[in-house]
Amino acid sequence: TGLHRNSNLFTQSCKGLCHVTPSFQFGSFSIFKRSSHWNCILNYEYERMQQQKIKFTQKIELYKLPVKGEDMMIIMGNLLENAIEASMKCQIEERRIELTIQQINEIVFLDVKNSISDTVNLNGFQSQKADKIMHGWGMKNIKQIVDENHGEMQCACKEGMFDVNIIFMEDKEYE
Repeated sequence: TGLHRNSNLFTQSCKGLCHVTPSFQFGSFSIFKRSSHWNCILNYEYERMQQQKIKFTQKIELYKLPVKGEDMMIIMGNLLENAIEASMKCQIEERRIELTIQQINEIVFLDVKNSISDTVNLNGFQSQKADKIMHGWGMKNIKQIVDENHGEMQCACKEGMFDVNIIFMEDKEYE
């Protein structure tokens, strides 16, 4: 359905998720020590990738969150959820997700790439799920958060991969 700020499901999911997986860490380490909820989202989605036999690579160099913690959870939760769903449509040997988050001075680059089985219409993302009313809000929520925080977001589809690239340039620090 897509996580968003005003969702009761979002609040319950965040609380429940961290109670279900309190000690599980992304790989063998904690990504961002000041945001346990953000770590929980990453850990939960990582576990799902393992269950679905999706090859996952990551490079994360982040020293401070570029947006509020709940907004980062919405961004990452939706991006990774979409990436997992798209990758699952591929043959097992082709399933792949790449996550890169890099901070250079006050600029944060966030890039999520995933394998796709078919080309994606980049003009107005349409949910591929049967229930169009309850689905398709994830990318809209991400775009709203990016815009509110003076960031930029671009999407591309090439060589069997869908790529979402987000840049935040503000000098703010959130937890």
